[in-house]
Amino acid sequence: MDDAGYLTAAAIGHGAREILQTETDASVWGDTSKGLFAVTDNKKALFISQQPFKGPLTINVNGNFPWHEKLSHGTHLVLAPDQIRFIQSDLIIKITPQTQVWTPTILNMTGFDLKAFINRSKLIEDEMISQLSNRKSDLTSSKPGNLAIQDQTQENNPNIENNLKSALYSRNEAAVFESLSNSLGYGEGLTPSGDDLICGFLLAAHAWEEILYPDFSFKKTILKIVETARKKTTALSANLIACAASGSADERIINCVKWFNNGGLSAALIMEELLSYGSSSGLDTLAGMLAFIQASPIVQQEL
Repeated sequence: MDDAGYLTAAAIGHGAREILQTETDASVWGDTSKGLFAVTDNKKALFISQQPFKGPLTINVNGNFPWHEKLSHGTHLVLAPDQIRFIQSDLIIKITPQTQVWTPTILNMTGFDLKAFINRSKLIEDEMISQLSNRKSDLTSSKPGNLAIQDQTQENNPNIENNLKSALYSRNEAAVFESLSNSLGYGEGLTPSGDDLICGFLLAAHAWEEILYPDFSFKKTILKIVETARKKTTALSANLIACAASGSADERIINCVKWFNNGGLSAALIMEELLSYGSSSGLDTLAGMLAFIQASPIVQQEL
């Protein structure tokens, strides 16, 4: 810490900065091994972390952030543009003029190469299938019988990715909304798998709607799903869905979107970054992007 009870923010996401300028009170809502989530009285979400990865709702702090030792669920936070004060402890996080305000860069669509784009989608899908296969192998070797239970559970629940693809194939706006709405809140965790998949869909739509679906608009569907998310899923997921609708997400997800567009890194390195984003959120978000891409009539013509 800089001095007694103080930490400084190295970076703050554009969404988090706006929240500190408009909200005054929040409470600790949950935590992971990488930081804690806070939710304001108006259901706006913040993520405070000592990890280096930036995001629209993330505040990256310098030094050791002692959330496990000091900060229990429900701890009250007082928010201001230049600081976050934890009332039940002596901790203050300061936002200084040196704090970087992070926002995702705009995609460069100049010279977009559809064939290269489709090839990269196949490469990352192969990486994803390999990772899922490895996870299943680990599960069966460490806990015999669990995979059979997992497969049976999947049979009894909607296959949200395939349902979304079918709705996209139909070019039916009502069917697309229904599929997305049914996915809201599906799964466990701070950000259920169905919500992560929706984020991937929204990011893909923001980036490539005009290229991949030239005769179909998702704008009304996206507005409706952002509004519905506020009622049907967690406050954190609803905030992330709203960010994704405007083309913003954790920088590891944004790196994947840029890689789809322009290449550069290997698919293996992109997958490594995705795997570090939540327990399965990176893979679920990727599944949403791939569903959007694979159902495109433009992509179908090239296959």
